[in-house]
Amino acid sequence: FDPAPGRAPANDRRGGEHDHHGGLRADAVDRIALPEPEPDYACVILRLDDGRFVVEARPPDARHAAGQWTCFGGRREPGERALDTARRELDEELGWAPDSLAPAVDLWVGGRFIARFFAAPPGVPLDRLRPEPGRAVTIVDETELQAAPLSSWHRDVLAAFLAGRARVDR
Repeated sequence: FDPAPGRAPANDRRGGEHDHHGGLRADAVDRIALPEPEPDYACVILRLDDGRFVVEARPPDARHAAGQWTCFGGRREPGERALDTARRELDEELGWAPDSLAPAVDLWVGGRFIARFFAAPPGVPLDRLRPEPGRAVTIVDETELQAAPLSSWHRDVLAAFLAGRARVDR
């Protein structure tokens, strides 16, 4: 029995977000904030004021992207936000982390959210960066990106970044 068609019963405390059948109204569904998914990895695009990029030259025996150049970053730990992962990884890999990071490009592969790339300028002189043993800091100009030994995912992300695109789908 519906005492007043089109309205919730007087004892219904759900408020105006619900229709007379107890479901959410369509306009209320649009306002529901779903939690943003977190990617498996977080990386940082480090760009100098002159437009060159600071990347990592990975050793030939690295577990991922062996012998290739990548942006700095790594795997997100359980319960960790991508932003916190990016800061932690920079601290571990370079002995430095920026005060602020801005989301730049999201990498999706086969419909799965693989990595969020943040952007930041190196906030310290390059000679103060302390890469992990076996790894090297490398500077690459955007005109050299296509010929550089970049990981294909990182090459696609840097191309998207330069084009102003916030998402790469592979």
